[in-house]
Amino acid sequence: MNVSQTSSGWSRSMAGSRSTAGLSGSRQISPSLVAELIGLLNERDRIMCASADRTYALPKEMYLRIMQIQEMLHREVGRNDPCPCQSGLKYKKCCGREY
Repeated sequence: MNVSQTSSGWSRSMAGSRSTAGLSGSRQISPSLVAELIGLLNERDRIMCASADRTYALPKEMYLRIMQIQEMLHREVGRNDPCPCQSGLKYKKCCGREY
């Protein structure tokens, strides 16, 4: 949020607010998280290609981890929420820090 003084008083601009955050914003994504997702998706593709018919079964843990990472990458994160990179820090102190 930007604050500026005008002739009629103080005004606030919500540029870069939480509602506009997303993958297209300035949010940084942990490279290790992306690498893990790519590895899981490659393994899923190998399982798909190895199946003789059109059906295949993924291990439950693999499926759940893929869904968990994809949800982390797509959700909107507030400044005071835990960082999606799982560093244990708040988002504003970790990946949400403006340089």
